[in-house]
Amino acid sequence: MSKCENTNKLKISLGFVFLIFSASPFLIYLLIEQDLISPVSFYDFQVYYEAALRFRTGASLYDSAALNIDSGSVETPGPYLYPPVFVLPFIPLTYFPFEVAGWVFNFIWFLLLVTAVINYINELGYPLSLKQVCLISGGLAVFQPTVLTAKLGQVNGVLAASLVGVGIYLEKMHTDSTRRTNGILAALTMLPTAVKPFIAPIGAHLLDDWRRLVMSVGIGAGFVIASWLLVSPSEFSSWLAVLERGKGWGTTLHPINRWHDGYYEPFRFLGSASFAAKLLLVISYIGITLRTIPLERQAEVRYIFAGSLALIPLASPQAYSMALLYLVPAIIAVGFEEFERESGLAWVPIICLPLIHLQAWGVRLGWTWILSNLMSLERAARNLSFLQPGLWGNGILFSLIVYRLLTDDYNNPRLPDRNWK
Repeated sequence: MSKCENTNKLKISLGFVFLIFSASPFLIYLLIEQDLISPVSFYDFQVYYEAALRFRTGASLYDSAALNIDSGSVETPGPYLYPPVFVLPFIPLTYFPFEVAGWVFNFIWFLLLVTAVINYINELGYPLSLKQVCLISGGLAVFQPTVLTAKLGQVNGVLAASLVGVGIYLEKMHTDSTRRTNGILAALTMLPTAVKPFIAPIGAHLLDDWRRLVMSVGIGAGFVIASWLLVSPSEFSSWLAVLERGKGWGTTLHPINRWHDGYYEPFRFLGSASFAAKLLLVISYIGITLRTIPLERQAEVRYIFAGSLALIPLASPQAYSMALLYLVPAIIAVGFEEFERESGLAWVPIICLPLIHLQAWGVRLGWTWILSNLMSLERAARNLSFLQPGLWGNGILFSLIVYRLLTDDYNNPRLPDRNWK
């Protein structure tokens, strides 16, 4: 296929994506009117907010009943699950009323995410005009994983910005391979993993450089030591108990008529064997990464980075559709790499974007208006795994990445030696 044909397909794909995203505000309004999606609740933000309030008063971070706090929310908060040190950034927000603090938090992480995405595209060699920046910002604002993250006030947005930062510094690393650059890259890799361990696949690039791996492990140990110094021994033990027992919910497979807009279950059709399938997927990708190392070309770096991101929602023990936000930098990396190829498939990751965008809303509309009228609940439950739009987008993107890594089909030249300065 010629470069011209690929460019035409790319333009058509971008036009299709533009139409889908332009219609999204109307779709959101329609779903709200049909009572198919929930309103803004800041449910997850309430966990961080009330944990910070408890920390300020000397109460337990991990015992939500330790202090009866009226934060202003009507929801019953869940438990705080993260390392003690990560409560510190939320303390300034507790000086605002709860609702105001939730919107301030959303504004901060969205600004970080948009800034990171724009800088990543610039780092890939494509400076953006003001019009393009506005289009990207608008697209991110109506992107369903972004909307769900904002409705819940989830820390997921901050983690997504950090993951984009990993992509930025992987690009910088080969022209500015200083200890500082590698240290920032190691920190940006460890930060989201320390908060949510299921993001660990992002560390695939660490296998390419033992020094960066040691740095990242050291930063993780630093988080643990800082947490130990910050709280009492009993409080630190409470956090370790959280790690041991897990979050304590989300393991039950609910019937599809009870799915909310956060559900994403790529291996539901396998039932109890789904965990084994996810484990096999992770082990296989580790093997592919080790086969590809050393990462001697820019394409290898980008595909390993994108593949680790695409693996996170697929292989997580319990993922929600907001985790699909992590695929934004993966789509950017693969899209630009494919566009630079003579026979690239840049339109493929572009088409994955609306599929991911329509995951939750497509499932809700599909069940409410189609499946419930065509088949029994039992039969629909079997078929719904294959009818999740996000699964197709996630799976197609991951498959393209794995294909490129296995075929070693790279056009760009070898990178210079990376001697740390």
